[in-house]
Amino acid sequence: MLRILGAIPLLTVPALIYAVFAFPSGLTMTEGLSREAFSLTMPSEMPWVFTWGGVFLLFSIVTLFIEVMKSTRATASAMIDNGLSIALFIVCFMLFLLVPGFATTEFFLITAMIVLAVVAGYAIMVNTAQRTVPLDGQHR
Repeated sequence: MLRILGAIPLLTVPALIYAVFAFPSGLTMTEGLSREAFSLTMPSEMPWVFTWGGVFLLFSIVTLFIEVMKSTRATASAMIDNGLSIALFIVCFMLFLLVPGFATTEFFLITAMIVLAVVAGYAIMVNTAQRTVPLDGQHR
């Protein structure tokens, strides 16, 4: 069971959370994301306002980091993860283009993170494979 969960792209979590809020709210999603989550007064005495969209993007960035760390393993589940990430990208890109509640900067950036995870995953796997498989009879 844990192996199956390891093959699921972690960026599915922020995409699903976004979808849970975007489908019922529709066009008002932009308003919800721009609401203040918290604010702090900086040493310069200027207020720093953190919106719910910022909180969501921070969560997505942390998820992207974990996803890239997962892709450092050259295993079958990592290859399945990358394949599912491509499918996730296609779904997210179609939602971004066609569904009004998904046409936000935050969701676009989540979609971009998914593409980055795919590219990073394949680049890391190719690099790892080159180090472990001798080419042209070379011994390493």
